[in-house]
Amino acid sequence: MVERILPDALGTETAGRLVDGALVACLLAAVTACWLTGLQPVAVAALVAGSVGLERAVGRLTRRRILDTAAQTGRPADRRLRELVTDVADRVDVSTPRVVVESSPEPGVTVLQGGDGPVLLLSERIVDDLDCEALRGVVGHELAHLDGGHIDWLDSRDPVAHVVGAAVFWVVVGQHLGPALSLVGLAVYVGTGVLRRTALPQLYYLAGSLGVVLVPLALVALGRRLEERQADDRAVAIAGANAFCRGLLGVTTARNEASGADGPLAAPATGEGRGLVARVTATHPPLSRRFARYGVDLDALRDA
Repeated sequence: MVERILPDALGTETAGRLVDGALVACLLAAVTACWLTGLQPVAVAALVAGSVGLERAVGRLTRRRILDTAAQTGRPADRRLRELVTDVADRVDVSTPRVVVESSPEPGVTVLQGGDGPVLLLSERIVDDLDCEALRGVVGHELAHLDGGHIDWLDSRDPVAHVVGAAVFWVVVGQHLGPALSLVGLAVYVGTGVLRRTALPQLYYLAGSLGVVLVPLALVALGRRLEERQADDRAVAIAGANAFCRGLLGVTTARNEASGADGPLAAPATGEGRGLVARVTATHPPLSRRFARYGVDLDALRDA
């Protein structure tokens, strides 16, 4: 609801800046609460720096592992695919990324920042299954993220949630423990937040903050949904609504079939049938809502 009202009223970019401003306000409130309840300034600084540093280190390591695996097991794009990506890059007004076709167990398409520039990763299944225009649409979507600077923000918002959650943990529990236990508790909470991939760490992350961490998580997710909206619009301008939606449906269906996501913060990639927490923290709008913006019916497209 919010990601529809805000951009319609203010414009997508302005709405995104407003969301980021709200995240900064959450961070300042968390830091102030820690300081007012006795957490030493050096510990507050360490909490913020540790959250940012750990999130970025894990994100960088994950991307490097993905790129290394793709380099070892993937293959260069053929001429047809290179020409398609070059054409889309010209229309998006970005430099053409290096293209790698990989045999990944998680099919999809994504852009990552490599050591020598951006790399576009396409799974063999997506290349084989999508028609040319549908593939053009999903490539346009990813390159729009590159042009919008969205990949530069990947590790920049989540640390705010870690600091807010840790601040609540400190106020409710940590300040009543000894100095050593309280610092260990804060470190464990932040580490759990960064590495939350399965149900148990996710539950600890939520419960440790009495659910308050859902506020910054919802803002982080909203910011990413607004970025998806921007990228969708650019892709539709390049490939047309029907072609882009066909491509997006193909990618999402393939990911759903291969997904092993678990826990209260996990959600089906299509967004259909999400629970309350998953709806709040989902980084992508439901497919039906994304398609409806362009007058495309999800069920009709799926049947076709």
